[in-house]
Amino acid sequence: MQRRPGNLMHLGEGRLRDLVTQARRVERFIVCHDTLPHHKYPQVKPAICRGFADRYSTQALQVIERLFGFIEVDPPGEDVNAADNTAPTRDTAGTAQPDAAD
Repeated sequence: MQRRPGNLMHLGEGRLRDLVTQARRVERFIVCHDTLPHHKYPQVKPAICRGFADRYSTQALQVIERLFGFIEVDPPGEDVNAADNTAPTRDTAGTAQPDAAD
């Protein structure tokens, strides 16, 4: 899986830091920006942000890993086998649900 560090959602100054701080404080996680509902690829199921999961080990991430494990998926739109360059719909069992980050 390719890492894409940085502020990919073009959030205001300090907003990304605030999101990470809040997710860590409540022991949750951040959802991948490309898999947010109503974003570029609405047909793709939400997934946990790889950058967040690589850096932090929150209670939610530990529980998900122990109960279900994680399935590695490429970011939407990067499927080299897609003929029409659309995002693949994938089975992402063990990844974030939309309301899990609340």
